[in-house]
Amino acid sequence: LAERCQSLAVLDLSDNLIGPKGAGQLAAMLKRCRALRELSLGMNEIGADGAQRLAAVLEHCQTLRKLDLGWNKMVAAGTAKISAVLPALPALAHLDLRENKMGVDGARRLAAVLADCRALTLLDLGWNYMSDAGATVLAAALGECSRLAHLNMNENKIGPDGARQLAQVLGQCVSLTYLDLGWNRIGDEGARSMAALLQECSSLAYVNLGGNYISPHGAADIARVLKECRALTHLDMRGNKLTDEGTRLLASELLHCSALTHLDLRGNRVGDPGATALAERVGSCKTLTHLDVGGNTIGARGGQRLAAGLGKCAALQYLDVGGNSLGGEGLCAVAAQLEHCPQLRHLEACWNILCDNGAVQLADTLPSLAALSNINLSWNKIAAAGAARLATALAASTTLTHLSLVGNAIGTGGAEGVARLVARSPSLTQLDLGGNKIGDAGAGKLAEGLLAAAASPLRTLDLSGNNIGIDGCELLEPGLLCCKDLTLLNMANNAFGSKGLAELIRRGRSEVAM
Repeated sequence: LAERCQSLAVLDLSDNLIGPKGAGQLAAMLKRCRALRELSLGMNEIGADGAQRLAAVLEHCQTLRKLDLGWNKMVAAGTAKISAVLPALPALAHLDLRENKMGVDGARRLAAVLADCRALTLLDLGWNYMSDAGATVLAAALGECSRLAHLNMNENKIGPDGARQLAQVLGQCVSLTYLDLGWNRIGDEGARSMAALLQECSSLAYVNLGGNYISPHGAADIARVLKECRALTHLDMRGNKLTDEGTRLLASELLHCSALTHLDLRGNRVGDPGATALAERVGSCKTLTHLDVGGNTIGARGGQRLAAGLGKCAALQYLDVGGNSLGGEGLCAVAAQLEHCPQLRHLEACWNILCDNGAVQLADTLPSLAALSNINLSWNKIAAAGAARLATALAASTTLTHLSLVGNAIGTGGAEGVARLVARSPSLTQLDLGGNKIGDAGAGKLAEGLLAAAASPLRTLDLSGNNIGIDGCELLEPGLLCCKDLTLLNMANNAFGSKGLAELIRRGRSEVAM
């Protein structure tokens, strides 16, 4: 490599446990890399010493456009060394320094040179714990980055003051399309500042304000400016404190978001009233492809109301209603309307107290979801009868690739039904049945399904926590041998001992998780 490095244009050594010494050896080679355009060293351990050794030679890489040093524990000292050389890289457009614990001091060193990074379009500073003080010093410099299009400052302990300083400056970045301030501490005051930025920066398409302690008061400020956000495609408000009122306020303005494709309201204490308000407006988002309302407190009534709105979202591809309390009645109402969403590929519906009766009802609606490829019904108290009906309904699908029934109680009878699905499905590549007490007999039924399939396309099979013993392993082994593409087999938390392990080892081509 050293001999050919003069013409090297792209070098990716991410995730290789490279430490300071390795960084020094690499630095010696980089002196010759006069044509290098991209250097990726993310997820290593170069530390401050390694950063110093790299910085000493980076100035020779005049053509460098992308520099990824994320997840490297460089701390403030290493960040300072890298920052000092950035003005010598006139073509640098992409800079990733996330998860380096640079703190306020590192942010200050970086801010001092940003004005000289005139080609910069992407800056990733997530997980650096810089607080308001670091955000404030950076804000003053970011206004000079006229080409900046992508800014990530999530997980930085930024509060209302830092958010205000950023908002005042980022409005000058006329090219800014992506802003991630998720999982900080901006609160309602910070949300007000972000609302002002949204109103001023008409180019913003992706906005993440998740995990920021925003209540209905902050949501009201965001809602008031949505009519100005004609370019907005992604709005992430998950993990806040919106409750029903905040959801209602946001929903009331959704009709103005003519380009919106992704809306995330997960984990916001939204109940039936909030779901109802959302249902009344979500149908106006004709471009909506992804909706996440998981982890809330929506019940059967809210599910029924939400269903009516979802039926108007013809472009919907991904829906997450998991972690609510829809029950069979609510979830079946949702599924019945999803037939009007011909592009739906992914349905997350775990933790909804579906039970057997609900699973049977749901099964009747599934054949109408012609494009469905991924369905998660984990932790829904589904027993054998429900699992068997679901499997029968899905067996005719030519698009299903991933089925998860983890943490139910399907037992041997349910495993037999799933086995029939395995035998018939031409597309199923991932099957998750962990924690279902299928036992040895259930393992045998699955093996029969795999044998009947002759050449099952399965790549991932999760049978963890199923009370499978030695006999089950012996029954499984012939079926596993038919899975020529199997790469991951999870058999953790069973009880087969050394003899059972020997049977599994005979299927040596797979990665076996114990």
